Amino acid sequence: MLLNAGRGDCVDGLALRSRLASKGDISAVLDVWEEEPGIDAGLRDLVSLATPHIAGHSLDGKLRGTWMIQQALARHCDQPSELTFADICPSPALASLHLQRALPGRCPAALYASGI
Repeated sequence: MLLNAGRGDCVDGLALRSRLASKGDISAVLDVWEEEPGIDAGLRDLVSLATPHIAGHSLDGKLRGTWMIQQALARHCDQPSELTFADICPSPALASLHLQRALPGRCPAALYASGI
């Protein structure tokens, strides 16, 4: 079993694709890819589990990285930092969500019949 969730360029993707296609003696799980954000579709189809390693591309990842840099800069400059992570987070696009049971005739018959 080959598991790579650290760095995409640690594994030669072409060599792994060739090995997986020609022999069935190993399996692979990949969360990182050589040419991220591009993913080798041929290799993806041969591995046992393929996931997109997108932590750094998410809004949360970018905000946390920004906050960590600000905290490190404050320490480096011997300055206090009163900025919290919540201070840099934008307001949510949807403040709240309320669900209620649909009235008869307001949803597909199959959903209504199942009691949803």
